[in-house]
Amino acid sequence: MYNVKFIRANADVIYRAFSNAKALENWLIPDHMTGKIQHFDWREGGGYLMSLFYHGHIAHHEKTTGIEHRHTAKLIAIKPAEEIVMSIRFDTQDPQFSGDMMLIIRFESKGGGTDISFLFKDIPTGISFIENKNGTQQLLDKLALYVEQGKLCVDEDSDEINEQESDGSANAFQWK
Repeated sequence: MYNVKFIRANADVIYRAFSNAKALENWLIPDHMTGKIQHFDWREGGGYLMSLFYHGHIAHHEKTTGIEHRHTAKLIAIKPAEEIVMSIRFDTQDPQFSGDMMLIIRFESKGGGTDISFLFKDIPTGISFIENKNGTQQLLDKLALYVEQGKLCVDEDSDEINEQESDGSANAFQWK
């Protein structure tokens, strides 16, 4: 599954929206949800644990709990402002949503901005092609809005969000 979006910002700025926990909590959440990064270690071999919470009390049987969807992203390879490769695992008991899904994110500089592409492999059978495509496009639209509004910049001294440092734990994201 492949999605691409042109964003009017340079690749370095867009990359910072991926490499910062507070930024992810702002744009890497579907509509009608809120998000919280539980653990964050941005380096190869590291990753993050994120919880997404549904608004209201709608039960979603395939998720971690009735209102929470939790997943772990393990960073396989990072080439800042060029490519991010990660493995995503959902915390669920439903076999249709289990297993490791691969995501390859590429940054391609173009005149006046950057093409950002998401390529998914090994999508769990419980996620339909159209759900994945539409959800990914929604996140790319949110990413574009976030960086185009100037929430991030290359100069760290003028960054509007608090960056979190890695805890240095080499085993922070070992699969259970």
